[in-house]
Amino acid sequence: MGTGYSPKYSATPLRDRTIGGHPKSAMGGWNARVFGSHLRFAQTLSIRSTTLDDYFKSGERVDFIKMDVQGYELHALRGARRVVRENPHIKLLLELWPYGLKQAGAEWKEIIELLRDLSMDLMFVTTKGVMPFDARNVRSDAAWYVNLFASRGRRGNPRLPGSRAEPSTG
Repeated sequence: MGTGYSPKYSATPLRDRTIGGHPKSAMGGWNARVFGSHLRFAQTLSIRSTTLDDYFKSGERVDFIKMDVQGYELHALRGARRVVRENPHIKLLLELWPYGLKQAGAEWKEIIELLRDLSMDLMFVTTKGVMPFDARNVRSDAAWYVNLFASRGRRGNPRLPGSRAEPSTG
């Protein structure tokens, strides 16, 4: 098929909008951001925004959310609290990029706190497997990021293969 969709599972595509912390219209204009030692300018455009809580109806089943929004993960998660609370078996896969989060006005510890407030257990996804989240492994340099897997009910599980590995960098 080549689409990435499985006949057993369906994905919900979002069309003509972006996901954020609250519904609004993102403004157009010019945006300047520093990436490492480089200053990049990009023209932005206006696009409608919504939250996952507004997109999905109350009580609608959501099994999995994959999120990589270049530092805006905290904003998107804030707008998905209801969906995560209502779906006890939901799984989340999201990028943790402390440098990008800071550029977006957030701190990486806020994501961890929000996920734990939602009773999520956290695992680093590494090139050698998964390992329990450990804040001592988090770095804030621009090139470092890791994927986080969040789910409920993993506490007490034995260490998984690769559990002593450091999270991989970009």
